[in-house]
Amino acid sequence: DIPRHDRQPEIFELQDELSARVVATITPQVQEAELRRALRKRPENLDAYECVMRGLDLLYRFEDNRYTQALPLFQRAMALDPNYATAHALAASWYSVRNGQGQSPNIIADLKEADRLARMALSLDRFDPRALSLCGHVRALLFRDYDHAIELFDRALAANPSSAIAWMRSSATFSYMGETREARRRADFGLRLSPYDANVFYSYSTVSLASYVAGDYDDAVLWARKSAALNPHFTANLRFLAASLAASGKIDEAHQVSADLLRVHPQFNSRRFAEA
Repeated sequence: DIPRHDRQPEIFELQDELSARVVATITPQVQEAELRRALRKRPENLDAYECVMRGLDLLYRFEDNRYTQALPLFQRAMALDPNYATAHALAASWYSVRNGQGQSPNIIADLKEADRLARMALSLDRFDPRALSLCGHVRALLFRDYDHAIELFDRALAANPSSAIAWMRSSATFSYMGETREARRRADFGLRLSPYDANVFYSYSTVSLASYVAGDYDDAVLWARKSAALNPHFTANLRFLAASLAASGKIDEAHQVSADLLRVHPQFNSRRFAEA
């Protein structure tokens, strides 16, 4: 027989694994139920949280530019509750999304507004994992402020070690920094924490980015294709997919994906993108 004290660590590990599985399974269903409840209400009767739920549902709906409808909902949430950190962080993220989709009419102005909203979110709540994660992503993606970004991600994970968004968004930052092993570890862990997320395409694209930076182009293609199957209008993923196909020698397929990218973002230019 195994002594009692030797079995206890295994029991605790099993409890942690079971807890993580329960959270991963139930959380998306709870959010879906909350969204359905919010959608049944008239817009003028929404409270701040319900505005955020509706905005989240629209934030990555790029077909027919439906994502643009998310910002007014985040703005209404901020008006209803000026201390709502997540609403401010999501509004900052919206400007990042618009820039990433290549639809910003004034990139400098959008960057300034994203920075203002992110800083406001952090001033309102220093312990909100979602706000910390989104603001960390904004600092890394738009401003290349990696040290500050990692500090924010560390704070998010200290507040909630099971925050899938903190693991996934921090993975992208480590990819930007070229620390591919850590980027992939974080992406895989974040995906295990939230495999049924409504926007799991974003997670697949994050895994693809980590593989691309690591030079594993076939794996990058695999994950980018999974992302594109769920959201074919996500321009960042189309860029990863085209680049990964080209790097792996699949030039004809890379041209096909490039054509898809140009249909979504007609003004895209690889040289200007690289210079930026």
